[in-house]
Amino acid sequence: MVSFDPHSHISCAVSHNAAGSWIINTVASDHMTFDLSLFSNTKTLSTPISITLPDGTLKPATIMGNIPLTSTLTLQSVLYIPDFKYNLLSVDKFLTDNHYCGIFYPSHCVFQDLSTKITVAVGQKAGGLYILDLPSKDNSSLFSSLVPSFSVPCNKSSSSTATIDVLHAWLGHTSISKMQHISDCKPYLSDTFTCDTCVVAKFHRLPFNTSSISTTKASQLIHMDLWAPYRVPSVTGAKYFLTIVDDFTRTTWTFMLQDKTQVAFTSKSFYFMIETQFNAKISSIRSYNGTEFIQSSCLDFFLPKVFYIKSLW
Repeated sequence: MVSFDPHSHISCAVSHNAAGSWIINTVASDHMTFDLSLFSNTKTLSTPISITLPDGTLKPATIMGNIPLTSTLTLQSVLYIPDFKYNLLSVDKFLTDNHYCGIFYPSHCVFQDLSTKITVAVGQKAGGLYILDLPSKDNSSLFSSLVPSFSVPCNKSSSSTATIDVLHAWLGHTSISKMQHISDCKPYLSDTFTCDTCVVAKFHRLPFNTSSISTTKASQLIHMDLWAPYRVPSVTGAKYFLTIVDDFTRTTWTFMLQDKTQVAFTSKSFYFMIETQFNAKISSIRSYNGTEFIQSSCLDFFLPKVFYIKSLW
């Protein structure tokens, strides 16, 4: 059984009883109309649906069909009730069938597409009811006054990159995925377009300055950094790991450590490994000013052999 609020002030909508006017109702479970000429197609229901009218009487609905409101908007599964003298639009069915959202204001209501946020219909408040007055072929003052139109006031003879850049800025740096739903923007879209402003706006911090250090061979400069301690140790009981990176080749070594005091011994072993296996000498070391790197056992070994550089990190 389909019903709607029997206490709705239907009497207030007598002046809106035109075929192009629809009472917007948030209680009705289905669309209803009294005008059979509005349907683009109809079908006869095998089982009639009982409709409860405001006066409490039950009326059977035996015909259902679709009614086009505009060239792009169609009401689906509308019930034909010849004894009901009004066109009733069910908000619940309208939003569900079309994936729309509805916003109600004191003077009017607006229906928008959830994907594109484009306004698809507007209802005016009259006599305590929201009425959807569809624009006629010659007069669309209702839509033109409440629904902003979008146009592209740009020169199509300009380059594609410059045009999409301007459109992107005019639309508040909206994403390309949203611009694809705007018909006036589609001719100007490009897969290679990027916006530097959008990229920088997503930064959590500015990029690092370009390093002034330049190396020309391996082992000329190595970077050392100690990570952790971690709450969960490895299977060997290590809670730290020492990372060593060669500045020129970007080769990286990682050593698992159980304690920070092992940094000095591991650094010395790495120095001898480079010397014996690669027949090279480390010219300088760059690291942060951690106690594990400036402890006496570490400095006493490296200072006579390399030029120790304090990191700017």
